[in-house]
Amino acid sequence: MDALFTIFLGLLCIGAITARVTGWMMRSWLATNAGWMDSAGQRFLRYFFGIFVDIGTANNFLQQKKQRNEPPTLAYVFFSSFGATMLGLLGLFGAMAAH
Repeated sequence: MDALFTIFLGLLCIGAITARVTGWMMRSWLATNAGWMDSAGQRFLRYFFGIFVDIGTANNFLQQKKQRNEPPTLAYVFFSSFGATMLGLLGLFGAMAAH
């Protein structure tokens, strides 16, 4: 059971780190190319809720890239890493419940 716990903890950490980095990259691209800026409320929420607030940023990034006919690969990486984070969290709780 400790091996499953370690695997899901690793998946959770890797997914969360990747989601945070891609969220930062999308915000940077939007600020540079689309004139988008965070409001104080978004910064406050991002501080406490992290990647959950970046879902809106990813949707905005996806929309901007599709308007420019460019591939929105970074948004796909964000959504897959967000899914990995949630899968790791679910597995972590499952491993703790089974232990």
